[in-house]
Amino acid sequence: MGRLTFDSINAAAEDGSILSPQYQHIYVPNATDKYETYLTLAFESAVLALGKQRIMPQGLYSQHVICKQQDQLIARLQHIDLDRLLVEILKNCAIQMMDGGPTSGFGVTIHPESVPMHTLARFLFTSLLNYYPDLAFQVGLRAMRLPVLEDAEERSVNEGNADVENRRDGFVLSRYPRWWTLGHLETQQCSLSSAMLSAAKAEPARLAGVLESARRNIHSSSHLFKLAQDAFRYATTDASSRSQILLGVAFELGLQVMRMTLTCLNWRRREMQQEELSGCARTLALQCATKDPPNCALNALTLTENDPMAFEAAYQIVIDAASHIMTSSQLFTIARYMEHRGYPMRSYKLGILAMKNVHLAYNQDTHPAINDIHWACALSHSLGKAELANMIPLVIKNVQCATVLSDILRRCSVPTPGITHFNSHHRGNNMRPVQKLSYDRAPLRQLLEAAVAAYVNTTHSRLSHISPRHYGDFIDFLSKARDTFILARDGPAHFSRLIENITVAYKGKKKLVRQVRQRFQFV
Repeated sequence: MGRLTFDSINAAAEDGSILSPQYQHIYVPNATDKYETYLTLAFESAVLALGKQRIMPQGLYSQHVICKQQDQLIARLQHIDLDRLLVEILKNCAIQMMDGGPTSGFGVTIHPESVPMHTLARFLFTSLLNYYPDLAFQVGLRAMRLPVLEDAEERSVNEGNADVENRRDGFVLSRYPRWWTLGHLETQQCSLSSAMLSAAKAEPARLAGVLESARRNIHSSSHLFKLAQDAFRYATTDASSRSQILLGVAFELGLQVMRMTLTCLNWRRREMQQEELSGCARTLALQCATKDPPNCALNALTLTENDPMAFEAAYQIVIDAASHIMTSSQLFTIARYMEHRGYPMRSYKLGILAMKNVHLAYNQDTHPAINDIHWACALSHSLGKAELANMIPLVIKNVQCATVLSDILRRCSVPTPGITHFNSHHRGNNMRPVQKLSYDRAPLRQLLEAAVAAYVNTTHSRLSHISPRHYGDFIDFLSKARDTFILARDGPAHFSRLIENITVAYKGKKKLVRQVRQRFQFV
C-alpha cells in the first residue's frame, strides 16, 4: 500500500502535502459472496494483518519500522470513505479478532511482549462507534492493556518496591529486550483512552469502565495527567452545561496522578539526568563524526535523530566529507538511512554525491555497488523527472557496464509502483499522475545511447580475447544487446550493422560467425 518520522506517517513532509487517492468498489467476478469486491478484500486483509499478535522485536530500527509501517497502513485505511459494506467488514473483523485466541492481538490472553493494538483499536473504535457502539467500546477497552508494564508492576509489588514509575524503564531494559518505542506506544494508549472518554461523556456506565481501564492500564503519570486534562476539556466545552460526571472523572484521574507522583522519591530527577546524558552523547557523537566521518557519521545521525539541530549538524558533516573522505558505499548506506527516516530529498542529495564516487568498468556486471546504483536511480525516478535528469548524466559518466545501463533504462521507463511521485516545482505541491517516460526524449534518450554504445564497445572488447567455450555466453550477450538496440528508432538497423561488422571483422573465427548468423539470421 505504499512505503515511514517516528510520530508521523508522512514520509514526504519536507516536500509538501499530497492528495489522497480515491477508492471504489470493483466486484470480484464469480465470487461466492455477491457483495465481495477487491476493495473489501484488501480492506479486510489489512485489518486482520494489523490485528495479528506478534512479538516486539529486538533493536531500535526493528521496533521503529513496526510502528512506522503500522501507522502508515492505518493512515491509508483512514483515507477510505467507509460505506455500509466496509463497516460490515470492520464489524466482522473486530468480532473475529476479539474471539481469535492466541493468534489475535485482541485475544483474551496475550504474550507480555506482544505488540500493543492501541493504534488499530482507535481506528476501529472511531469507525464502529456510530454503527455498533457496544462492539466499539469492547474493542477499545480490550486493547487498552500494556502487558509488559503490567508484568513490571506486579514484579515490583512482589519485591516490596512501591516506586513503580521509576522502576518501569529499568525493568523493561533488564528482563525483556529494550522497548525503544515505549513512549510512542504509551502516547497511542492515552489517545485511545481519550477518544473513549469523549465518546462516553453522556453515559455514566461506560465512563466508569473507561476510567477503571485507564487507572489499571496507564502506568505513566504524565500520560494520566494529559488524560485528566482531556477529560476536563471535554467536560467544559459547553460553558452552559458542564458535565459533572466527566468533571468527576478528571478529578479521579488527577488524584491517581498525585498518588503516583507522591511515591516517586526523585520526581523528575531521572528524566533530567537522562536528558543531560543524551545531550552529552550527542555532543560526543558530533565530535567523533567531525574527526572520523567514515566510521562515525551514521552513528552520529542515529544518536541525534530526536534533536533537529544536532541532526542537521551531523548531516552537514556528511555532506562536507562526501567529496574527499567517504566512499560511495558509505554514502549509499547513509542515503538509504535518510530515506528510511523520511527525508527523500536529503537521501537523493547523498545519492548524487555517492554516484560521483562510483566507477563500473564494462566487465564489472557483478560489482557490489550495482544494487546501490539501482536504488539511487529508483529514488530519483520516484521524486520526479528533474531529479532523474540530474542523476542520469552521472550514471552515464561513471557506469560503462552495458547490462547495468540497460537494466536502469528499463526500470526508469515505467512508473514505479507503490512510490508516490512528487514534483516540488509543481504548483501547490500536489501529487501528479505518473506517466511512462519516452526513450526518444531526455533524460532516457541519453541513457539509451550510452547503453547502445556500451554494448558495442563491450562486444568488440569481448571478441578480442574470446575462446570457443565462451561462444554460447557471447551469443546470449548479443541477444540482450538486441533487446536494448530495438528500443531506439534506428536500433534494428544499427544492430544489423553490428552483426555484419562482426561477421566481416572476425571471419577467421568461423564457428563463431556461423553461430552468430544462425542466431540472428533475420536481422
